[in-house]
Amino acid sequence: MNPVYDNTFHGISDEMKKNIENWFVYHPPVGDQIERYARIRSGAKMLAEIIATCTPNGDEQKEAIMLLRKCAMMANAAIACDKSVNGEHE
Repeated sequence: MNPVYDNTFHGISDEMKKNIENWFVYHPPVGDQIERYARIRSGAKMLAEIIATCTPNGDEQKEAIMLLRKCAMMANAAIACDKSVNGEHE
């Protein structure tokens, strides 16, 4: 066993084990996922442009856009990790 990486789960719930397995694996797009990713990116980009043009340059503007970026990434992750689409059932 590698002393740096022990892949046994100590005290982690079954639900968290499943989440870790699902979150850290590549999910190739299926069905309409590519179109849904594009819609999210497009909408986030439009809002980012509105924020950039309606707010003064500065830390708050940058943070607002970074949070929007994170929001779009998490929304796309929700699509990618959707167990019902990926042939898994809870």
